[in-house]
Amino acid sequence: MSELRAGASTDTVEPEIKEIPAPQQSADGDAMGEAVEPVEPAEPAEPADFPEGPDDPAAQTEPDEPVEPEMPDVAADAVQDTDPEEFSEPAAVAEIPDPSDASTSEPEAVTETDVDVDVDVDRVPAPDLEEEPAPDAEGAFDPASEATSGTGGTGQPETPADEVEAQTGLETQPEVENQPEVETDPETQEVDETAARIERPDIERMYDKNAVAVEYGDPIKELGVPLFEGEPGRDQVAQGSLSDCGIVAVIGAAASARPDAIKENLRKNADGTYSITVHEAHYDGKGYVPGERVELCVTQDLPVLKGQPESAAFVSVDRAAWPALLEKAAAGIDETWPEGRRGLWEQDWASQRDYKIQNDETVSPEDVQGPTPSGYGRLNQGTPYYNQAELLTQLTGEPTDLVAFPQGEGAEAEFEQQIKSKLADGKAVVAATRVADAANGETMLPKDLVGGHAYEIVSYDDADGTFTLHNPWNSYQPEPLTANEIVEYCQPKGYPGQYIALR
Repeated sequence: MSELRAGASTDTVEPEIKEIPAPQQSADGDAMGEAVEPVEPAEPAEPADFPEGPDDPAAQTEPDEPVEPEMPDVAADAVQDTDPEEFSEPAAVAEIPDPSDASTSEPEAVTETDVDVDVDVDRVPAPDLEEEPAPDAEGAFDPASEATSGTGGTGQPETPADEVEAQTGLETQPEVENQPEVETDPETQEVDETAARIERPDIERMYDKNAVAVEYGDPIKELGVPLFEGEPGRDQVAQGSLSDCGIVAVIGAAASARPDAIKENLRKNADGTYSITVHEAHYDGKGYVPGERVELCVTQDLPVLKGQPESAAFVSVDRAAWPALLEKAAAGIDETWPEGRRGLWEQDWASQRDYKIQNDETVSPEDVQGPTPSGYGRLNQGTPYYNQAELLTQLTGEPTDLVAFPQGEGAEAEFEQQIKSKLADGKAVVAATRVADAANGETMLPKDLVGGHAYEIVSYDDADGTFTLHNPWNSYQPEPLTANEIVEYCQPKGYPGQYIALR
């Protein structure tokens, strides 16, 4: 998430991106379409204050116009977002081309067909919106403020009790030895006044006909949800009605691979807000490496279904609060962006909007007219691979690679070994499916796979040679897949695909 760092440095090489025509949209307003030969845009000057690591506009919906900054090649199929809320069967859609060139040294980013695809399939079928038991509301206790009677230990001479009484008129209390220490709530701390504050990221401009009506509420308080319930992991994360499967898949993958990092970097403050520590993410030609730590202060209120204050509309809070708070941080980080970073996203949105108007019969100019989407509305436009890699680095503080699928003879065996090695080392791995090939009569992908959707690859079974994938909806899990099947269904036809993994 270039998204999670507004002020990343600008002294590193930005990944180069090739402009890809935005995916054709389905009747439900989802960005999907047939593969079209991408056009390589002219390379404009890099904005002075562009944060480290790109936020590729082209990756979110394939724009027709060249994007200004240099970015990694983006394959339109890489932006995964199918909305679980209205899922019945994935809409028949044509695949999206991936113009990335696997032979280049720069990573191939993917455009927004997985996350930003407004395909109804990516909206998690209306998840159980039960809110989790709210976190303990105990106020923080500062042991330093609990001074013991007497002045011993201050480094100053002790004043006799009779002098104190004479000077103040107050009777001194006898010293009490071995006073017990007052325990501090481990989840609570004082607010870092220098942290960037994220309160209510925008929920009005979704530019999505299928968006549910939402408002802000406090489901964490309504349901008494704790910040953490045991070790954080993917099984506590469930995507809601927002088309941000790439963000949600990475949150779950980061938590399962590095639960300690999530617990250490998310703390409850004494005033009821939450401090979230993320890392700058700098693109290094292969992926992203961590930079300085960045502090965010996030308020507790979350988007809820209109009139249902206990029902979280986006990432679920039915077990613990941390997944929804991390999603909120990803949504609200754009409030801290410098001008150059904001300008980059505005250019991207302009390209997406124009493409939708020109190529989707269900979208009229009025449907996408208005200010550039921000906050949750921005996440609803999808998340390309390189943004997912950025977020994984920012949450874990570890390097993340953008990896091109092997090509040619022996590609499947090579891919199998790559993923087995990553999993054996405890590295998080996230990939995304292509959209269904409607032109050739494919209405949906086999093996219960959702088209244009992000998945975490979680394990390998030596007995039958298959991988287990995890759907960020936390439901509707696909059947185990062989390496050949992943290579087949996670790459746009005719173009090399990508996946992301901790280095």
